[in-house]
Amino acid sequence: MKFNKFLLLIVVLLVFAGIFVTACDNRILDPEDVEGGTENYILTMWAEPDTIYADDENGTYATIYVLVKDQNDFVIFDQRVNFGANMGNIIAYDITDSTGVASVEFWDDGIPGVATISAYTEHIYIDADGEEATITASEQMSVHIVPQGGGNPTDVNSIGFDSQGQVDIQVAGTGGNESYNFIVSLYDVNGNLVQEPKDVYFQFVNAPIGTSINNTIFWPSTDSLSVVSSGGKASIPISSGDNSGTVSLRAFTYNDTILISTVKSEIVVHSGPPNSVAISIGGQDTGEEMGSGIWNIECAAFLTDQYNNPVDYGTAVYFSLSDTVSFASIYAPGYVGNENADGDSTSGVAYTYLNYDGAHINDSIIVNVEVSNSIPGQQNFTDSQIVILPMQFANIEMIAIPQHVDWDIYDNPPDWKSDEFNLSPKFRVIVRDGQQNLIKNQEVTFTSTLGVPVHEDQLNMNPTNSNFEPDFTDFTGPGNDGEPLSEENVNNGEIIQLFRFYKYECPPPIPSPPGSIQAQITATIVGTQTSATAQVVLNRYVD
Repeated sequence: MKFNKFLLLIVVLLVFAGIFVTACDNRILDPEDVEGGTENYILTMWAEPDTIYADDENGTYATIYVLVKDQNDFVIFDQRVNFGANMGNIIAYDITDSTGVASVEFWDDGIPGVATISAYTEHIYIDADGEEATITASEQMSVHIVPQGGGNPTDVNSIGFDSQGQVDIQVAGTGGNESYNFIVSLYDVNGNLVQEPKDVYFQFVNAPIGTSINNTIFWPSTDSLSVVSSGGKASIPISSGDNSGTVSLRAFTYNDTILISTVKSEIVVHSGPPNSVAISIGGQDTGEEMGSGIWNIECAAFLTDQYNNPVDYGTAVYFSLSDTVSFASIYAPGYVGNENADGDSTSGVAYTYLNYDGAHINDSIIVNVEVSNSIPGQQNFTDSQIVILPMQFANIEMIAIPQHVDWDIYDNPPDWKSDEFNLSPKFRVIVRDGQQNLIKNQEVTFTSTLGVPVHEDQLNMNPTNSNFEPDFTDFTGPGNDGEPLSEENVNNGEIIQLFRFYKYECPPPIPSPPGSIQAQITATIVGTQTSATAQVVLNRYVD
């Protein structure tokens, strides 16, 4: 008897312990309490009911439920769940309650068919490096939309594509699969396959130009092609053309006179491997100052296949410069679809950045790109292009030496002739960037209210000579006019421009000498609105 009482006591204690443990572990988790974990959420979906009528008045609807748990079977409350549907209407999102369940309403848009309902969640966790990261969990289910009134209950009440998720094919002639055989299933009101042969029609809703249905219907045609079903299924091949993009394919049939249809839109025609590239760099005044005279600008490679389709997102691109270039560097790794410094992402474009010494503005360099070929046995794609390093935040200075021209009784040559110092001032122009680097090979234009810019070898040429040509444009650095005014940095960023002034431009010395007038000379950096001015006074003491 004592033994039986002892055994009963042990059983009671075990039961009590189980109740206590169960009470402590309620299997409920707040998403904000998850830190450092990388657990995936698990979504369970169901609909009540799973079949509604195509009444187009919200007379019938289905409630879509999603239960969210983590991989340890804890329900997750206060978690946003996003919803979508390929046909009909659905509430965009809901927040899970204390039991981990979110629910929304789904209703038809008057068209019978099989609606694919999708749900997904995103949650943030702290990864091993202490950085925030995001994990997405998703699930799908189907809801049948059957005709409201009319029709044969044993005939087709819904139609759906068998393929789930995204279907991928390649642009024709670029390697990989160029076609896919799509299968649809025909169901009666009870969800059974309709065995009676039915005419099923396929047509494009949207597609890249040249994509075809059974090589018979080519987009942009919206004609339909019919196939007779067998055993409740009908199939049709879709083939790519020369263009990449997304495809939406519609399949439909009839129950008596009632239209039954569905749309498959997760179809992607991928571009082929790179066949050409256009390389560009950031332009004037787009650079970021890095210090020590260095500028940082954007570099972009636009890659297309043999039909000029932008290559696929994620294609890795390797950038490089010639080994002989010591004044510039480029960040090597990139990929198509990445973001530039402004957060922009462009189809077919891989971004990186280029650093260069401002003293080499206007110099040209070669940028190389290489892309690994995804087709076995094919060589990697490589190409290169020349780019010119752009001006960044230019400034210009100009002084006149001397700042006057005099016609007097001691030195009175002909009106058009002048010696190079007294009657032809030299205008010294200096061009620098925003970090005070002297800039060579920079084009500068000259305009003036009086006088004319001249080449040194035409300084004493009669203006009526057919070979006389004003020197309105020059470049800084080697080849500039006149003799240098300084030995240091003689050609870097400098132009020595000569001007000829005419006596007739100056008023005569009446009533008393001298007759005077001021000439204004303007030097402008080509391609910018940056300019500098200098003044010269003309004095005329004689007629």
